[in-house]
Order: sequence, then structure tokens, then C-alpha cells
Amino acid sequence: MANEYMQMLEDSLVKKSDILSKLIDKTNTQKQVVSEPEVDWDVFDAIVEDKGNLVEELVKLDEGFDTLYARIKEELSVNKAAYKDVIAKMQELIKEVTDKSTELQTMEHRNKSLIEQRFAESKKAIRQSKMGSKAAMEYYQRMNNLKNVDPQLMDKKR
Repeated sequence: MANEYMQMLEDSLVKKSDILSKLIDKTNTQKQVVSEPEVDWDVFDAIVEDKGNLVEELVKLDEGFDTLYARIKEELSVNKAAYKDVIAKMQELIKEVTDKSTELQTMEHRNKSLIEQRFAESKKAIRQSKMGSKAAMEYYQRMNNLKNVDPQLMDKKR
């Protein structure tokens, strides 16, 4: 029974590593989309949604891993020698997962800064557009008011 659990733990780590690789790819794609001169925010949103789904899968894998590990923790500590090879393999997988997690966090931090910069640029462009529209509207109103000059009395002195 413990061997089956060990295999399930190993499979879980392999799946987690694969999902982290997919997240890294999605994060690279996200960076490329945001780095374009004209950002396609619909593509960006789709990537964010995909990444959210992958993160949900990671959470489920983590919960399952923790549950399984709790069941065999005592068995592993008592019979370390019997599971020496499997434990070594799992330690390698854990290191791989940790390295990918660290890489992903670094990439996410960089992307966050880039995205904030792009949002600021978009906000500035919108503000300038609003100011331009407001100026055009004021000009239009003023020009319309010139046509409607109120009648005025003039004194004619000779």
C-alpha cells in the first residue's frame, strides 16, 4: 500500500512540474503580448484566465500531495532504508518543482512591473484623449456662441 502511495506522490510531483512548465510558457507569452507596441488586452485576459486554471490545478495537486503524505509519513520515517531510492527520486522532483516555482515568481514580478507600466501609459493616453475631446467640445461651444450675438444698442453721437 505504501508503494502505491509513493508512486502517487511521485506522479503528483511530475504533474506539478509539468503545470509549472506550462505556467512559465504562459508567462513568457504574456510578456510578449504586453511588450507589443499595441497591447491586445483580450489576448492578455485569455492568458490570465488560462494561468488561473493552471494555478487551480496546482492547488488541487498540493492538497492531494499533503493528504497522501500525511498517510504515509510515519511509514516513511520508520522504514527510510526501504524507500531510499524512491525518496531520492522525490527529492529530485521537489528540487525541480522548487526551481521552477522560483523562476516563475521572478518572471511574474518582472511582468507585473511591465504591466503596471503599460497600464500607466494607457491611462495617460486616455486622459490625453479626454482632454482633447473636452478642448474640442469647448471650442465647438464657443464657436456656436459667436453666431448668437445678443442684440446691442449703440448710441450714435455726431
